[in-house]
This record gives sequence, structure tokens and C-alpha cells, in this order.
Amino acid sequence: ERWKSPAETIIGKTISELLGAEGYKKVRPHLAEVFRGKEISYEAEFQFADGLHPMHVKYVPDVDEAGNVRGFFTLVSDISQLRHAEQEVHLLATAVSHLGEGVLITEDDLEWPGPRIVFANEAMSRITGYAVQELIGQTPRILQGADTENERLSELKEKLVAGNSFLCELINYRKDGTPYNAEVFITPLLNSQGIRTNFVSIHRDVTSRKNLERSLREREERLRAILNTASDAIITINTKGIILGVNVSTEKLFGYNSDE
Repeated sequence: ERWKSPAETIIGKTISELLGAEGYKKVRPHLAEVFRGKEISYEAEFQFADGLHPMHVKYVPDVDEAGNVRGFFTLVSDISQLRHAEQEVHLLATAVSHLGEGVLITEDDLEWPGPRIVFANEAMSRITGYAVQELIGQTPRILQGADTENERLSELKEKLVAGNSFLCELINYRKDGTPYNAEVFITPLLNSQGIRTNFVSIHRDVTSRKNLERSLREREERLRAILNTASDAIITINTKGIILGVNVSTEKLFGYNSDE
């Protein structure tokens, strides 16, 4: 079909007639090896009626009972779509490599022990303390530990199995064993046929933010405790004159509870 010729017009032609002079130059060294009895595989671009196409070619010798090579079988695969997909993945990998947030790309197998990591950017290395090559081939479980919430992981798997994206916060662990708060967004990566091939996850270290929130919450609790033990009535009012809060002494003085 690639040659846009009926099969009967191809049968009987020589390889040089079929491929042309330039194409035959590419295959001739391989044919010499085939006639020595070796299986040969290689990739090359060939000119077809609709243009150049990258092809994977495999030659298998046809050997008679005496061990003599009397011909060979040729298996040819068009790898144009594979090359196009590789270019897209390379472009994606190049783009995310320069993001300030951690990026992981994994396979799509959600069964134990989980999808293997096939790509990690430098930001992911900085966040976790693992070198990129230490992450490749592992599963995201390498980042999990004693305080990683199993309930959250189960919810995450449920969403991904259903084909949905998921945003959550997890307690992850760096290479040195120290925990950190991670905000993780995971989404399926689909090919041109709409089939899931990988998962892409964006990791953000939100430990500083969580520590600040905790600090503010603790300060607010301390302030509330001080106000509630004060003997004087204390009322907090905003710039519009609306009461925002009162302490216990205010309730006792006026007879209203704080909700009123």
C-alpha cells in the first residue's frame, strides 16, 4: 500500500527496482549480513508515493536443511506515528523541565506497586532530594511514608481509574526522610486515539504555606484564650461598625451570647 501499487506489480521486481538507487544503498550492507545467516534489524527512511517515512526493517534468513541461505523474509513496520509521539513527549519533557514546580510522568498501570516513573524534572529533584535518575524506574511510593494518608491515596486511585484528574494534598517524604506537605495535581495523558498512556503529575511543596497557616491558627487561638480570660469586656469591631467578636466578659456584662 505504501508503494501505491497492486501486489502483482511488485512481485518479480528486485529490491533495487523497488527502493530505487538511494534506498538500495541503505539496505545493501544489511543484505550481505543476512546472506551470512544473521537476523538483521535497523531503522531508515524510505521514499514512498506519499513522501518519506521512517521504517523499522527486520530481515530473517530462510535457511534450507543443509544450512544454506536461499533467501530471506522481510518484516517492515511504519514507525511514523511512533516517531511523532516521541517528538511530542520530548517537546513536553523539554517544556516541563523548566517549570519551577515538580513534574512526574508515569506509566498508566495503577495496580500494585503502581505506575513506574518515566520522567522527572529538575524541580522534582530539588523538592525531594532524589536525583532524577534515582526517580526514573521507581513508583511514586518512593515518596510516601508513615504519615501519608492511605484514605487520600485510595481516593486518588479511584479518581484516576475513572479517568478523572485529581487535586489533593499529601504528606510526602524527601530522600533524607524528612516529611513535607505536597499539593499534587494528577491528570491522565491520552494519545491521539483517546487511549490513556501515562499520568502527568504536578508537585508543589506547600510546607511553608502550611506552617504559616498553622502559625496563624495557633496565634489566633492564643489571642482568643487571652481575650476570654480577661476580666474586662472586649469587643472587636470592623471599620463599618459591625461587631466581629466578643469575649466571655462581654457576654456576662451585657447578657448576650456571642452568636447574638
